[in-house]
Amino acid sequence: MTEQHFAGIIQDTKKVVLSAVQRYLEPDFFWGIDDVVQEIYLRAFKALQKDQFRGEAKLATWLYTIARNECLRFNQKQLRELRKQEKMQGSWFEEDYRYNPIEMDNEQIETMRQLVRSLPDPYREVLELTASGLSQEEISGRLGIEVGTVKSRSFRGREILKKIWPGEVSYETAGKS
Repeated sequence: MTEQHFAGIIQDTKKVVLSAVQRYLEPDFFWGIDDVVQEIYLRAFKALQKDQFRGEAKLATWLYTIARNECLRFNQKQLRELRKQEKMQGSWFEEDYRYNPIEMDNEQIETMRQLVRSLPDPYREVLELTASGLSQEEISGRLGIEVGTVKSRSFRGREILKKIWPGEVSYETAGKS
């Protein structure tokens, strides 16, 4: 297939493709229309190169289906990203603790340091590096472990600290007003 032939297909089907995009792409994600349309035609081009269009339907109908599927795929991806961001914003290790430990009095800070030092090495290392401001990816690289392992050690270390924290103010709420 030549570029000119495919350009003709795009010209003939752009109204159909854009109507599918308008119908199936969530309005909150309209900012991604260009990316979605480009991906639609890229998928169509690759499929045509491999002779995957069987001709059982009109070319426009086939492209409409590709457009619908690509919009649904894009919607799902963006929703996953939004959920991930919301989950990260709800994490106690965000600004409230890591960046504002001074809201705890000096005695509480020293008690927390001693408790962290008393943790088993894997948990202690991860929590100390996290408290020093390193990202999970940086900790992973420094310790030579997977990011998922960093996450689980951080979680388990915090759970241990919750159980052994003697103060009236929990470390989770330190810094919160």
